[in-house]
Amino acid sequence: MYHVLKDLRDKHRWSLKDFILHLVTEESTIKGSHTCAMHTKNLSSAIYQQEAVAKQLSKVSGDIWTTTNSQQVSRIRSELGKVGKPEVGLGKFDPDQDVGALDIPALAGRIQKAAPELFKLLADLMVQQHSSGHITSTDSHGSLVMVCSILARAYAPRNCNNFPVLLGLHLHSMGVKRRTLEVLSGLGVSASYWEINKQSGNVAENGTVQSLFLRNSPYL
Repeated sequence: MYHVLKDLRDKHRWSLKDFILHLVTEESTIKGSHTCAMHTKNLSSAIYQQEAVAKQLSKVSGDIWTTTNSQQVSRIRSELGKVGKPEVGLGKFDPDQDVGALDIPALAGRIQKAAPELFKLLADLMVQQHSSGHITSTDSHGSLVMVCSILARAYAPRNCNNFPVLLGLHLHSMGVKRRTLEVLSGLGVSASYWEINKQSGNVAENGTVQSLFLRNSPYL
């Protein structure tokens, strides 16, 4: 390995840094050669799929984790913006909208389509170490919907409050007390008692909200 690096430096005046840069950015003019995308994929596998290599890099530089994590955070933030769109179901509460149109059984699927990386990350975290690696139960999908709703509301409180408000209206109509609603609001699960009271006067049929959650309780 030392001789390879020495030849790169002496014959081509390239450092290892130069070699990696050209490896993943310059397309070859030789017909049949691997593309930059293939070189990048092979380089990534050589680093991340070899535990010893990744471990050694992590000892001398936090960049391998910091850069990857910051990039993932940026992508997930972008996805949280997408789940706030009206057609997904986690957007802004509209008292004039038909609550039956929420279609709770399909909610998890719409969230997964709008935020695939976030959904997969949460699903992988919920899978037990010795399980098959797949989440298929509606119980797990309900947990995923709830976590995504909490994250979306925290990211954009005014534009992603549909599910928390509807859940709060349902709980309020069931006789849940103010103190309990405030606890749930503090946890990000439900809207605040003040917001629930405000919206309850705008929603024409609170019974419709109640039936929405009661009818779809197996999916939550």
